[in-house]
Amino acid sequence: MADPAPKQSAPKQPLALALGVAALTVVLGLLAGPNVVNCFNLADGMSQCLQGRMREAELLPASTAQA
Repeated sequence: MADPAPKQSAPKQPLALALGVAALTVVLGLLAGPNVVNCFNLADGMSQCLQGRMREAELLPASTAQA
């Protein structure tokens, strides 16, 4: 009796992609975590605080609102 055809292994790209996304999530969580905690209880509101922090880090353009 002949041996059955050898089994092909599953592609490794989905696993590598999943591990990469997981690592990126951890890194972003570690970087953003302290800012989220610091902004959580501020009277200005969490979104305003986070937007200010993102502008300081130059992730958002500077505010162009005029008073």
